[in-house]
Amino acid sequence: MDRSAPVDVAALAAGRGVTRLCHLTPFRNLLHLASEGQGLLSLRQLASQSGDYDQQDLERLDGHPNHICCSIQYPNAWYLRNRKLRATPIQRLFPDWVCLTIAPKHLWSSGTRVCVRNAAALGGTLIEDISPGSFQALYASSIIGAGGRTYRRSANRIAACTTDDQGEVLVHRRIPLADVHAVIVTSDSDAKRFQAALDQIGADTSSLGWAVAPALFNANALSASVASGTPPTETPWTPA
Repeated sequence: MDRSAPVDVAALAAGRGVTRLCHLTPFRNLLHLASEGQGLLSLRQLASQSGDYDQQDLERLDGHPNHICCSIQYPNAWYLRNRKLRATPIQRLFPDWVCLTIAPKHLWSSGTRVCVRNAAALGGTLIEDISPGSFQALYASSIIGAGGRTYRRSANRIAACTTDDQGEVLVHRRIPLADVHAVIVTSDSDAKRFQAALDQIGADTSSLGWAVAPALFNANALSASVASGTPPTETPWTPA
């Protein structure tokens, strides 16, 4: 990636209204990353750590175990649906997931890579280093995605959202907790329960915002909202 690329990508992202990256993770992982204070770590970084962390993609078919899977503006709810369908018995005992919103600067940081569709497709061969060209490719007028389906970009589609709902950003190695801006959950009751659990382990979450947005966890609802140009409702939540 040449020296001008980060500046160019930042400008392109701002022009599209990109304000964040998103990362989906089981709530039990939030307990781990918040209590340890290390933030989000790649699979390779986690291998040297201790703690109750539920790594979701041990196979890493994308071939990038030293990267963290993210998406632009909204979470990859299709991935979440797939993970829930394939959940192990242990994972079914802890079914809660959260969406973490992340500072957009990681999109153009050194080592970031992107893919116009799910990064595991075709063994990760579609993944590219971030650059103005690879960023713009995420917003192509049409992209061949899962199952050979062609995804076409409509005029109404939210500008910040990639053409394929599963367009992916791979962030290198680590995302500090300070760059995790908010935790999005499905309900007020979940927010209260999760905040209480974090308080119980003494995690410092004073820098984290909270929001309730059930549509972000529903693949069909989120896809329809993005395609129609209607941002899903996100209701801020404040601990009592």
